[in-house]
Amino acid sequence: METLKNAVVRFVQDEEGAGVIEYSLIAGIMAAIIFGAMYGPLRTAITTVFTNITNQLTAVGG
Repeated sequence: METLKNAVVRFVQDEEGAGVIEYSLIAGIMAAIIFGAMYGPLRTAITTVFTNITNQLTAVGG
């Protein structure tokens, strides 16, 4: 039973995995910020492209 207790204590005190989790959280936050910054201009550009296509098709077919 003492071995199990020691294993649990070592697991709780182990901080090696904490760095990986912290870096993963930072990367995730940065990705969310970049996506948020690009979403508006990207959406506008895509809307403009499809609007132009629609206008040209309407002009040709109408």
